[in-house]
Amino acid sequence: MDYAGCAQWSYLFVCPAELEAEGDRLTAAHTQWMTGTHHREGDSALLFRLVTKGPHPSRPDAVVFALTEVYQSQAGMDDHFRQVHEEWDEFPAWQAFVDKCEGPWWVNGEIQHSLW
Repeated sequence: MDYAGCAQWSYLFVCPAELEAEGDRLTAAHTQWMTGTHHREGDSALLFRLVTKGPHPSRPDAVVFALTEVYQSQAGMDDHFRQVHEEWDEFPAWQAFVDKCEGPWWVNGEIQHSLW
């Protein structure tokens, strides 16, 4: 699918290795929550989501997490941010976890180029 013109949100943070299990738990909880709450059709549709985790390239005491979500339009992203702040029970735990990490760094924008 060509995602050009769709809205994308990417979120990256580095956590201490001792917090990796909490990162795993929270990203899994977030995925499960999104499965039951997000649109799959229309202007607000969530088209694509992935969570990536890997070793930090120069620090063995750290783990890098990256989340990417692609929505049909900005309306889907706006709906996600509203829901996550108002309805996701784990959001306070997520905030506390990320506060112990480096970053986060994110980009929220329109996809410029896409293949397949």
